[in-house]
Amino acid sequence: MLFEDLIALVILALIAALHTGGEGKPELASVLLRMGVSFVAFAGVALLARRTLGRLIEAVARSRLNEAFLLGVLTLILGASLTAQWIGLSLPIGAFVVGMIVGESDFRHQLEDEIRPFRDLFVGIFFITVGMSVDWSQILARPGTTAGILIGIVAIKLLVVFAVARSSAMGSRSAIKTGFLLAHSGELGLLIIGRSLESAILPPEVGQPVLGAIAASMLLGPIFAQFSDRLASISPTAALRDRTAQQEASIRASSDYLDGHVILAGCGPVGRLVAITLEASEVAYIAIERDIERLRRAQNDGHKVVFGDATRAGILKAAGIERAAAIVILINNWHRSVRLIREAKHLNPNIQVIASLRDDTHLGALAQAGASHVFPENYAAGLGLAAQALISIGVSPGEAMDRIRSIRAELTPELRLLPT
Repeated sequence: MLFEDLIALVILALIAALHTGGEGKPELASVLLRMGVSFVAFAGVALLARRTLGRLIEAVARSRLNEAFLLGVLTLILGASLTAQWIGLSLPIGAFVVGMIVGESDFRHQLEDEIRPFRDLFVGIFFITVGMSVDWSQILARPGTTAGILIGIVAIKLLVVFAVARSSAMGSRSAIKTGFLLAHSGELGLLIIGRSLESAILPPEVGQPVLGAIAASMLLGPIFAQFSDRLASISPTAALRDRTAQQEASIRASSDYLDGHVILAGCGPVGRLVAITLEASEVAYIAIERDIERLRRAQNDGHKVVFGDATRAGILKAAGIERAAAIVILINNWHRSVRLIREAKHLNPNIQVIASLRDDTHLGALAQAGASHVFPENYAAGLGLAAQALISIGVSPGEAMDRIRSIRAELTPELRLLPT
């Protein structure tokens, strides 16, 4: 949706550049010049207005008068919109710049509450004016064209969103559901077509059916949202099972020869350090990672990592959990970590489970689930630094580690239940 907003800004700038005000067809050089001026102006305003407008809003807020704050912000919005139109941009672009700046300020929550009545009123006026601009005679004269455009909008957006979701490692069912949730057009489409009709860039016989199709797609949006789960069920489960089986077969092929190895559930920044240490110690391991970016980074670094969700029993079996000596859990979500610990202990009761946490908030849950060792990252960093500090001032490494183990055992009652 953010991508759509950004593209809409480009299209609105293009419409402003193509608008000649009745002077005839614009030349390509003139259009490019206007586009360049628009983007330079937009970038300049976006960079310079952050400080100036931010300070103005802060100065108004210091008055502690809600009325003054509201009037000041509305004045800024209207002033920026008119200024944007004066320098060759459009009114919506000016409003977008102010909204972007105010939305990143410390006053955004107060402002959102103050302008809510105006927002609801203006949204209603916007849709009413768009509805009044629809020429139903043009639409009814070309019902097939309107229906075809509607089908095209929904189909293209559905396929694009589905492809993006699948490329982000989302499951087929979730990708289809996401596609239906975002398949309809939005108010920006109405704004773009409306501006195109006003500027005579689109003839009515073309623009009106498109306007009607966009409006119809917005009416279908709530229906798609309500029935997205049922619509997503059209995903072929057999194909999903085949992909799962292929994924498990790939992992099994990488771990068939391993015995007494270590399984890394996650291969992010911490997991890569563990992998480097195991490689330096000539200890066999296999890492499982479901995040595509982390997977590619680990593979580029030369680590033995495969794609998969380590919380699934099939993936753990494919990684040789029954033959593994230990599993190192490097998952940020403690719910998934608890589920993984229980699954691993069920498949191999003798396996050593070493788990990492960001902090000690849910340490007890992991200990009760069956973790052999739990290392909160804040403890690991602090105690590691403390151990190095002791060694640096002359304390022997053995004595330093004894002190660290003693301190670690005293940090929380949950840690005392675990081996040190």
